[in-house]
Amino acid sequence: MKNFSLQPALYIVLAAAIFFTVGCPTGNPDDLNEPDDDVPGISVSNVTEWNTVVNDIKNGGDSEIYTLNVTGNFNAPSTNDNIFGTANNITVIIQGNGTISSTANGSLFRVGAGQTVILKDVTLKGHSGNDSPVVVIMPGGVFQMEGNAKVTGNTNSSAGGIYVHGGTLIMKENAQVSGNTKS
Repeated sequence: MKNFSLQPALYIVLAAAIFFTVGCPTGNPDDLNEPDDDVPGISVSNVTEWNTVVNDIKNGGDSEIYTLNVTGNFNAPSTNDNIFGTANNITVIIQGNGTISSTANGSLFRVGAGQTVILKDVTLKGHSGNDSPVVVIMPGGVFQMEGNAKVTGNTNSSAGGIYVHGGTLIMKENAQVSGNTKS
């Protein structure tokens, strides 16, 4: 492993890129990547806002960083496809203190190749009798859990909470995958 030393100016640029903020008040994907000076990221507190943001990210292009702040508890639709479609070389940071729950069969997140999803302090909750895990990580996809992130409450016959199907799962700090059962 090589040791790298970042120069202060480069560090500031990298930090700015990591904390780049997005806002999409118009619902237009072209507006999704423009910084919002008031709020770091876009707030998501209900399923309508969630669906809008997910679709905007799917259509927002490659090589982007998105920050979503989950501020409420809501049920989101499940999927058997990559949640962010074919968008490539993207990072989606989902942070906050809310819970995103599934009430239908399928996964809440299917992370595809070239997609990195960072879940920080948010809970993803499945349900009993689900036919899929809460999260599926496909080859080339990365799912990282930080802080008090949790994947919980899912019972299914295939993989419980998270199924790593050739991708990468990273867990940091107090992140948990618990309360899931493979039946």
